[in-house]
Amino acid sequence: YTLHQLFGYHDKDGFRTVNKVVVTNLELGKGSNMGAIRERVRSVNLLVTDGAN
Repeated sequence: YTLHQLFGYHDKDGFRTVNKVVVTNLELGKGSNMGAIRERVRSVNLLVTDGAN
């Protein structure tokens, strides 16, 4: 899974604006002209906690 910003997407009625941070699997966009998100990722930031609260 990936945590990312999703601005919007195209469907049969036009462009839909989401403009939120979402958690999706890396197959989001599979079958679209742009392709799956896993094929479009340019950089990754890994967040690690030390477990201490």
